Amino acid sequence: MTFDEIRFTCERATDGDWRDRPLESIGGYLLMRGIPQNMAQSLLDTIGDVRLDHMRAPYVRKAYELAKRALPEAVNGRLEAALDMALYGKVTVEGTIATVRDQAKTFTVDGFNCNCGDAEAPFLGQHRLCSHKLAYWLFRRALELMSDPAEL
Repeated sequence: MTFDEIRFTCERATDGDWRDRPLESIGGYLLMRGIPQNMAQSLLDTIGDVRLDHMRAPYVRKAYELAKRALPEAVNGRLEAALDMALYGKVTVEGTIATVRDQAKTFTVDGFNCNCGDAEAPFLGQHRLCSHKLAYWLFRRALELMSDPAEL
């Protein structure tokens, strides 16, 4: 059974409200249907990621609004691309290093450094502002905002 077939089975079993069901009940249903445990776990991990992205979304949007006011207009376009990456689970942070997926490529961001080589990106001080750095910054700022919801 393919991953999409498993997802469809899960959605059908929960009448489409799988995002609100406890993961344990979804996992139990999948196992009862004979879905291999590793495939069921993969689906549950995906559901967990979707839920986290959904919870984080208002904070990412707030970080975007703050950045849009603070950064030069020259980042427009890149900032919107960064918003999409930060909203839709394309940014993974481990300590101070982020992995940012952009289409079929993956880039590493470490603060002001990115390995994408976007020579057209505008400068902020001495550093170029590629969309991957901006996605990392939006993601980090969203995490800060989540720790103090009064800022939202």
